[in-house]
Amino acid sequence: MYHSFPHTDWQRIERIVRECRTSVLSLALSLGFKRPDPLYRIKSNERKITLALAVRILRNWPQFNLGWLLTGQGPVCLLYTSDAADEA
Repeated sequence: MYHSFPHTDWQRIERIVRECRTSVLSLALSLGFKRPDPLYRIKSNERKITLALAVRILRNWPQFNLGWLLTGQGPVCLLYTSDAADEA
């Protein structure tokens, strides 16, 4: 899945919610937040997806692409093959 246009930070959060079949609240809790407020601040443009937040996301869902999380550009997910895993 490659999209050449950048998504907004909130659109990327929404995409993660959809891909992981979860809710914003569940996502927030899994990222260590007590409430979803930090994520909703992204929706209202008070916050951006920071490197620290992206790392939290990747700890739970390593299939997402760090570059896409931070910029909205590039593939959404990284594809892993069993051959690549065997070489690592």
